[in-house]
Amino acid sequence: MLVPITSGFASAAVVSFTAGAVADFGLSPFPGTANAEVTFTNTGTYTGTGNIQGFSGNWITPTSAAGSAYDIRLTVNSGSTPSGSAPNIWISLGTTRTWTISQSGIGTTASNVTVEIRNASTLAVLSDGGGAFDMTADVST
Repeated sequence: MLVPITSGFASAAVVSFTAGAVADFGLSPFPGTANAEVTFTNTGTYTGTGNIQGFSGNWITPTSAAGSAYDIRLTVNSGSTPSGSAPNIWISLGTTRTWTISQSGIGTTASNVTVEIRNASTLAVLSDGGGAFDMTADVST
């Protein structure tokens, strides 16, 4: 349960999200591809999209506080570097950010990543999701 911190007159926004696993599976030869995706939107939501495992929720409460007042950083802990938004650097959440792990043909592509969100003005890290996201894309026969 999220409890907003109050400052006398109005409640402040609370940044909080939970790490999870996202996995996608494809069969070869058709379609022969799999894509596992993690997205943090500039409207306050986040999702992990895959046909085997996924998740969704709000990364900030209230979601109306989301946007360019926050930065996000996805750090690759192990495995493949996801495509999409730049990894390993702080980037603005004024724009929706997406990272994707893909596998074409038989095999597995995996990555373990940590996502952090900070206040863009003070640079204070507000949440790291309590752990790491596992992203897996697998194609087999």
